Amino acid sequence: IALKLDVSKNLFLEVPTALVNYAVLTSVIAEDEAQTTEAIYWLRNNGQQFFSVQLPPGKNGPAPLLSDAYVDGEPQLPSRRPGSNELLIRLPARGAVGEAFSVRFVYEVPSPHPGQQLGWRGTLHLQPPVVAGVETLQSMWTLYLPEDHRYLGFEGSMRETVHRRGWDRFRAALDLFVPQMGPMPTRPSSPVEADPPSLPAPKTAGFNTQLQREGVIVTLRRLGEPSTVGIVYRARGYTATVDAIAFLLSLAGGIALLKHSRRSKFLYFMFVGVGALIIAGAVSSRSAGFWQAIYLGAFLSVIVWLVCGTTRSIAGWRIWKRRPPQPPPGWNPPPGPGAQPSPTPAPAPAPAAPQWQTEVPAEPETPVAATPEPPESAPPAPTPTPSRSSRKSRPTPPADPAP
Repeated sequence: IALKLDVSKNLFLEVPTALVNYAVLTSVIAEDEAQTTEAIYWLRNNGQQFFSVQLPPGKNGPAPLLSDAYVDGEPQLPSRRPGSNELLIRLPARGAVGEAFSVRFVYEVPSPHPGQQLGWRGTLHLQPPVVAGVETLQSMWTLYLPEDHRYLGFEGSMRETVHRRGWDRFRAALDLFVPQMGPMPTRPSSPVEADPPSLPAPKTAGFNTQLQREGVIVTLRRLGEPSTVGIVYRARGYTATVDAIAFLLSLAGGIALLKHSRRSKFLYFMFVGVGALIIAGAVSSRSAGFWQAIYLGAFLSVIVWLVCGTTRSIAGWRIWKRRPPQPPPGWNPPPGPGAQPSPTPAPAPAPAAPQWQTEVPAEPETPVAATPEPPESAPPAPTPTPSRSSRKSRPTPPADPAP
């Protein structure tokens, strides 16, 4: 009897030697695009000796550091391998299982155009530090942007937290009037965001640089390592001018329909006003100002229509109220005491006779033969009467015309 055995060796899965639980970046952007960034990494070490970070490139090489590297509150002097742009930070030995510690440093990316302010429109590109050989689970990037600009969108895989939209609140308020025959649907809850731990205080003295946080705050998040961010900006004056033009054009279109029918006004408000409001809800909340300006112009047009219509109605009512009462036709006021009696009006002339009465032809006369004068003793001769034929020839008067 032959016995055949297959023997294999189990392979062990690789366990990461280090893991970044949370990467927290805070950047302050100047008017000339200079960037000052504080980087904090919450790290769990499983035997790795160095923490390697590649800083974004600057104008004349890698970005310079502005502080020491603080590892769990202890300052260290970072190092760099010859011929490499990687920043090396020595890590402590393995501590308690599952315990994370912080690695903090501050660097600066100089401006490509020192002293030159941002234009009236454009896009800022920010590059984060790249951690080599260590996986990052979650990242958060807080930006402090110049106040003289309006920011319409953020390009890249990092996203700004979006809270409940206005339609969700409106829909939730009307749920009372919507009957539910089946199971109740689960309502969407607010997003849950994991915040990083608090940074420990420095344990020993070192070159510690703190950021001067000022400007417009924007927070971007991502599950994973930080990625490049493109910031689309517009100058506040430029944005206000475009929004004002859109508002005035929408208002002028509504005022032009002031004397048109109600149907035309209704269609204008639905297509221009409500249509712009729907588009504003579909796009990003930061770029919805243009469409909201169009809606405000259409809404103000409705107010102008109502005010003008009400004013016209009130003016017509006042004119009707001030008009003296009109007496009924044919009514004469009674004379007052001592007043001369009003002359009696002359009787109205009789109506003209119908045409058939004025144009009746005269009855033809029948010739009478001359007779000698009778003697006195003889009786008078009888008057001749018209013959039967002459009576029949008399025209019949026409009937009265219908009223």
